[in-house]
Amino acid sequence: MVQIDKRARVRELVDVVDEEFLDGLYLLMEAYIKEELPEGIAGYDVRGNPVTLDELHASTQKGIAEAKLNGGLTPEQQRKELREWRSSSM
Repeated sequence: MVQIDKRARVRELVDVVDEEFLDGLYLLMEAYIKEELPEGIAGYDVRGNPVTLDELHASTQKGIAEAKLNGGLTPEQQRKELREWRSSSM
């Protein structure tokens, strides 16, 4: 996937993630732009806890394996699950 396609896909994904994930992504991107990430830290989780490169890699590999096993979710399925989750948690 070329950079322009990645950027377009990221924009699509941002529209379907929940607010907690979006907050974490925002903090990560802001820190990256400001180059404030300490040595060995890949970013931060949604609660602001540092995530190491090894932890990020393990989490990414786990997510890829789960997506392959379950076939992944379409954006519409993600939205449906998010709506159901939000209505059940209120």
